[in-house]
Amino acid sequence: MSRMQLHVFFDEPEENYRCGDTITGRIKITALEDTRINKLNVTPMWRTHGRGNIAKGKLNSFNLFTGTWHKGETYEYFFSFETPLTPHTCVGELVNVDWFLHIHPDVPFELDHKPEQKFILKPALESPLEPSAKSGCSKASPFLMLLFLLPFFGVGLFFMFLSGNMLLKGEAVGAFIFLFAFIFVCFPSFMFFKIGKQFLADYVFGGVTLTLEPNKSHPGETVRLHIQCKPKTALSALTIQASVKAQEHATSGSGTDVSHFNHTIFEEDLPKIFSGELNTQTPFSHTLEISLPDITPTTLHLRNNAIKTTIYVMLRTDRHTWEGSQEIIVGSIT
Repeated sequence: MSRMQLHVFFDEPEENYRCGDTITGRIKITALEDTRINKLNVTPMWRTHGRGNIAKGKLNSFNLFTGTWHKGETYEYFFSFETPLTPHTCVGELVNVDWFLHIHPDVPFELDHKPEQKFILKPALESPLEPSAKSGCSKASPFLMLLFLLPFFGVGLFFMFLSGNMLLKGEAVGAFIFLFAFIFVCFPSFMFFKIGKQFLADYVFGGVTLTLEPNKSHPGETVRLHIQCKPKTALSALTIQASVKAQEHATSGSGTDVSHFNHTIFEEDLPKIFSGELNTQTPFSHTLEISLPDITPTTLHLRNNAIKTTIYVMLRTDRHTWEGSQEIIVGSIT
């Protein structure tokens, strides 16, 4: 800005700040011309950049000065504001979050320059997020999927019947119609099979529950995953397998033009943790201890972007397979 020189100084090194802390500092301004200021407005803000849609937010703005700066004079203004518990500064492959001070010296009748000063907010020691479990198939989602696929299935059957009559009459175009109709039928049929298989496995295993202790952890710590079920029928050759995966998720676009991006930060397959048989209506429980690696990233959930660590569990028998997952809320101890 030609009318002034502006510098921002924080009272603590940037790397010392965490979400939830109070940040203090000062803004030093040297006037290069006599300048009337309506407001020296400062707004702490954050925004994302990367593969997903941009998300942003801001804290309450505050005015540090109203008046006139005189040429050659230097002025200092002190600021203080409290930071929220989320989101934290993040540098990832898909997901990035930047925090900065948006400074607006409002000069009358001029196109204002609005400088920005970045600062770093490390994750809070205690994450405010709550874990979410996916212990089996949701009843609502498959039902909605069925309602969505049924019209396609019906249209496919209708055109298969229509093309069949055309082929019987020797009309060559019937072969092309039959091919497209066959695709319309095959995809819904495949989804019907998968949804039915999920419901069957959930029923046969008697409803599997996954419980994590503690549900909020730090890198390097050990968590315990409790698995419980009550089979409706005898199950032979039962094995339990698990894996831990940390991923970035980003969504770009909206409506019908949507792209989803996933990046695996790390993935670890655990050895087979159980092998045996289950009797009908006999409660079964098993506890699995899992050590989180030191590279486990801090959990982050935004509107179109997320970083999360999840334990995936698979119960497999000679006839049925049940799958579920449990998300771990990971904090930071660095």
